[in-house]
Amino acid sequence: MAQPSIEEQQELQALQAQYEQFKQEYQAVQMKIMELNHQREEYDVVLKTLEQVKDPKRKCYRAVGGSLLETDVEGCMPILKKKSSALTTVIAKYQQELKQAIKSLDEWKAQNAKFQNK
Repeated sequence: MAQPSIEEQQELQALQAQYEQFKQEYQAVQMKIMELNHQREEYDVVLKTLEQVKDPKRKCYRAVGGSLLETDVEGCMPILKKKSSALTTVIAKYQQELKQAIKSLDEWKAQNAKFQNK
């Protein structure tokens, strides 16, 4: 079996670097989606808990910029619903970005089939 030439080795190294970059971008987007899903789930737990509260004027506290803000259930619910909805929208955008990254990677793999054979 013949040894690859220096140019072929350099080309393979460049392709490997590109592949690693695709992989890192994919993983970063995937991690962000997981993080945002976790945040949305936390909002949903709080919303379900507050929906069970019978007194809409009951005091509750909400974290704002690292400090607690005293409010009531009635005032807090719309804010939490809006934030949960916004997270859902952002997650959908990241999922679309992830699909595009996968498509780009597949196209790249098709263009660089020799990379897979080495």
